Amino acid sequence: VKDAEAAAVSKRAGDEAFIKGNHAAAVTAYDASLLADDTNAKVWANRAAAKHKLTQYRAAVDDAKTAREVDSTYVKAWYREGCALTEMGDYESAALAFFEGMQIDGDSKDLKAGFDAAIARGRAAHSDGAKK
Repeated sequence: VKDAEAAAVSKRAGDEAFIKGNHAAAVTAYDASLLADDTNAKVWANRAAAKHKLTQYRAAVDDAKTAREVDSTYVKAWYREGCALTEMGDYESAALAFFEGMQIDGDSKDLKAGFDAAIARGRAAHSDGAKK
């Protein structure tokens, strides 16, 4: 941790930008926060969410994976990874990310919904491919 106070200020700025829908500004603020302290899983996961909103799905997956490396019990990291993988069409990996998150928090409705959606979209994609 280089500067915990600067990291916290930048995280707040990122959170505020995200809430306002300014996802590019959120990414920039989260970048600054991570430069000051790269050990906060929430910031990595929040930057993943902002990148997801910007349709930067590969980068969102990378940030989500980093978040869970920093804190393997932070279920939002697993959720963010699953969401981005779903958008990339990697339904099997998405379902696995959601499933692994559910092993930590079996009561998470978001993880369960994400898991179910990834399975359904994967089945639909498979059946569409089989029809061709």
